[in-house]
Amino acid sequence: MKHRIIPALLIFSITSCTNSNHPVRTERMNDNNTSMKIEDDGKTMSINVKTRNTEYPIDYDKSFDVSNMDNKQKKELEKHILDSLGIKKI
Repeated sequence: MKHRIIPALLIFSITSCTNSNHPVRTERMNDNNTSMKIEDDGKTMSINVKTRNTEYPIDYDKSFDVSNMDNKQKKELEKHILDSLGIKKI
């Protein structure tokens, strides 16, 4: 009996760990030289922006603690970061 329960629990725990429901947005900007990925799991927001512009390349990858923020505050943080990078969303 013990030999049947352990594999079942192992499979369940692996499935639970890989079944994340974080909202992830990946966007390609209008010039095709900028990609942006924003991931928010409710505790941490990660913002990744890369450009292939040879004059002013950007490789930005930061995470922020957003556990005490509401959706409006998260949007303001996102807007502030993108504005500071000179990224305009369509």
